[in-house]
Amino acid sequence: MFVARLALVALLIPTGAVASGLTGTFEHNDDGYQQGVEVKAAGGGFIGDFSTASNRGCGGGVKMKGRATGRSTIVFSKTEDGQFCRITARYADGFRSVALEEDGCTLWHGASCEFQGTLKRAGR
Repeated sequence: MFVARLALVALLIPTGAVASGLTGTFEHNDDGYQQGVEVKAAGGGFIGDFSTASNRGCGGGVKMKGRATGRSTIVFSKTEDGQFCRITARYADGFRSVALEEDGCTLWHGASCEFQGTLKRAGR
């Protein structure tokens, strides 16, 4: 039973090339709206530095720790001044893009912007 659980955990945790596919810079620029994230490996997990801005006058950013919850998913979270922010990053096959889904992050970007949508890997 212990060996089976250990094998399951090994399948879920990214290693080597998979882990390096999760890191990098991802961007989205469209019609006056920009989003970006830089993901780095750090201490057995990840650090995500998220930014967003628009010509509508909103913008912001947040840097937070994340952990892999599968071979192509990282969940980032942060609590500050009683406010909680969670961003789930789901990578496409080949790690060429990442789909972001946020929960509770308005404090870091205002009501008119978001850390959400599909961003493409920069430089490819």
